[in-house]
Amino acid sequence: MLVRLEMDEQRMSFPLFDTLPAWSQLLNFAMHLAAGIALGILYFRSLWRNVGRLMGDGGVMTTIAF
Repeated sequence: MLVRLEMDEQRMSFPLFDTLPAWSQLLNFAMHLAAGIALGILYFRSLWRNVGRLMGDGGVMTTIAF
């Protein structure tokens, strides 16, 4: 049974990612976190708007069109 899946005692990762400096990894994490928060806000804001259109004065067809 292959436990670590390393057949010839070499790591199975791309060597560029092992040599990145720590500040680059932190910047990458911060950018992904910011993008996730922005997309989450966009998603829930549009969900709020669609529910408001369905329950309020907007019709079903205009909500589906948007």
